[in-house]
Amino acid sequence: MDIGSSSVSVYIGERGINNTINVLGRGECAYAGFSNGVFLRPNELTKTFLSALKAAENNSRTKVRLLNIGLPGEFCTTVVQDVELSLGKRRKVSSADLLDINELGTSQLPNGDFKIINIQPLTYILDNSVRTLNPDGQLASKIASRLSFSICSNALVNQLTEICTAMGVEELDLCSALVAQSLFLFEESRRDNGVILIDCGYLSTSVAIIKGDGLAAHYSFSVGGAHIAADLNIHLGIPYIIAESLKKIVKLSINVGQEQDYEVVQGNDMLRYNSFVVNALVTERIKAIGKSVTNALQKCDFASKYSVYLTGGGISFMRGAKDILAKVIERKIDIIAPTCYDFNKPHLSSSISLLDMVLNSNDNFTQKVNKKSLFGWLLGR
Repeated sequence: MDIGSSSVSVYIGERGINNTINVLGRGECAYAGFSNGVFLRPNELTKTFLSALKAAENNSRTKVRLLNIGLPGEFCTTVVQDVELSLGKRRKVSSADLLDINELGTSQLPNGDFKIINIQPLTYILDNSVRTLNPDGQLASKIASRLSFSICSNALVNQLTEICTAMGVEELDLCSALVAQSLFLFEESRRDNGVILIDCGYLSTSVAIIKGDGLAAHYSFSVGGAHIAADLNIHLGIPYIIAESLKKIVKLSINVGQEQDYEVVQGNDMLRYNSFVVNALVTERIKAIGKSVTNALQKCDFASKYSVYLTGGGISFMRGAKDILAKVIERKIDIIAPTCYDFNKPHLSSSISLLDMVLNSNDNFTQKVNKKSLFGWLLGR
């Protein structure tokens, strides 16, 4: 289940030939969304979740009893912790040692009312010299690691647990949608060099600083593509539904004159809006998003050389939007999307990435409803 800022989506899938993803069922339900990490209409969540779940079940003819929910950036916090583990003598590093490192890092976190949903390594260093992302089986007497923890509030865990119980879901697992995207959209070598992912959605935008297998930092703010439509709605005095349609045909990469119009079909009517005015309004909102992204990046000087990518359904579809954003943040930006056939659109990045994470996991459903599982979240992915 992918909790977007405009809709909730459920995907049921399996591994295909050559490690491909086969989507067996898909369901989606629009809802009020969230702002500043809070659902806008919490009383409607059970109905929304159940509608999306039932649609996916009907499409796949499958009864879902195990559900993985991906949490958007606004609901998560990234905490980075340095950990060092002595092995006593020089020997091969085992998977049990890596679990010990995770547990040691967890024990060093400050106490708080939160749940750890992912633990990911940014890097491992063996005997103070050899840097690697895959230490399993290598010789060392000491392992140092920089771990990235994705956490969310226990209040949110309880809220989602209650909803899943009401839906008849027996087991629940939570994970970070940003972590899932970082692992799926970028191969290991690119992550190792460092990547910045801007996920601009409908009501929310997240900036993820990716290093190794985890997030070195992430920042979220409640502005997205919906705010472009809201600007058109307010300044042009047109219904929001018309503003949404107008937003979808905007072409910012083309120089428009004062006399040119965009045309929107509404029923039997053809509505016309001055292209120069519309482009100016849309450009200002994208610049505002860019300024928020810049503020986030200024907090991470170490990421000044990282490649920057844009995904999500907020502005990725809009011709010229990424170029305006790139000019504001003074960095080259490329658009990225899943490579899956039929699902190769930026607005599906989060959903397909989450499905891939679930299919990769050996212990997918560890956070049982009404039952805590320490071992599950120590595994991380």
